[in-house]
Amino acid sequence: MNTRLAVRCSRQKEITSRLLRARGVPAPENTYFHGDDLDRAWAWAEPVLPVVVKPHNGSQGDAVYVNITERAAFDRAFVAVAQRFGGVLIEVFCRGVEHRVTTVDGEIVAVTKRVPAHVVGDGHATVETLVDRKNELRKSSRNRIHKMLTLDDTSVAHLAESGLSPTSVPEAGQQVFLRGTSNISSGGDAMDATDELQPDEAEVVRLATRALPGVRLAGFDVLLPRDDGHDGVCILETNLAPMISMHHFPWHGKPREPAARILDAMFPLTV
Repeated sequence: MNTRLAVRCSRQKEITSRLLRARGVPAPENTYFHGDDLDRAWAWAEPVLPVVVKPHNGSQGDAVYVNITERAAFDRAFVAVAQRFGGVLIEVFCRGVEHRVTTVDGEIVAVTKRVPAHVVGDGHATVETLVDRKNELRKSSRNRIHKMLTLDDTSVAHLAESGLSPTSVPEAGQQVFLRGTSNISSGGDAMDATDELQPDEAEVVRLATRALPGVRLAGFDVLLPRDDGHDGVCILETNLAPMISMHHFPWHGKPREPAARILDAMFPLTV
């Protein structure tokens, strides 16, 4: 459905950001650096901290390091990304709640709030036990798009940033995150939020579709302000082969039908 040029642009995150910002769409400022440009990258990042360090052409939240505020963490993240991907994208960190907004021919067809992999404390069970319990729910739900939670090195490191470990006992109602990114592929929860999108937020997304020539089907990763201290609406990334199953099979909320809208757009004479 999308043109070849649109697809090529979307695969280069810094190009997409520049196209959006040139048309007045709020998107984070970012810059690409070669893997051997660590010092130059830090010189760019330091005045705009906190920042995000990630691959310039990655996907599914792989090797994304968020909310970096000091040099040691920056160096570790930069080297880790450079070793795997060669190039590194440094981006201004924006605050908000991440949503996936799927559009077809410029119209919004579904919105999902993506919550990073997490458990909720009951005041008695350890994090490890809470993970086991949620995984049992995953199994019994038969919701195949939602992945099992894991207490791997990444999760343990993320817990440590909050002063926790797998053997910690969270307070009742305490939300404990195992990841800094909200991708469904890494254990995140998809929650339908189609009816929660505000008119001004929807208009920003529509403006983004018009700012990217040749785009008919897109999944926009959008940060929306939902708490005090959050920034305004911000378009993080554009995916032109978006995962739509999260809309059909949410962990919470009403299932949506983007597949039907896509088929109608592909075969308009059958509508």
